[in-house]
Amino acid sequence: IVKKSVVDVYFPDRHLTCSYYNDNFDLKRGDIVYVEGKLEGKRGRVVDINYNFKIKLCRYAIIVVRYNNFYNSAN
Repeated sequence: IVKKSVVDVYFPDRHLTCSYYNDNFDLKRGDIVYVEGKLEGKRGRVVDINYNFKIKLCRYAIIVVRYNNFYNSAN
């Protein structure tokens, strides 16, 4: 069961941390993810997860791929 969350993702190439909405994956700190929006195609690392939030979904991009799952399922 996946819990909806707002996830902070660190992008080392940009030295930048951004928040993203997640309702597709059971993410853990340290997971590698790809997102939509301006940083699409950039690999990021989950650094924090918040399950208690009130947001306007239209203001948040989403987590598109959990790289750990994709890579492990391909092998």
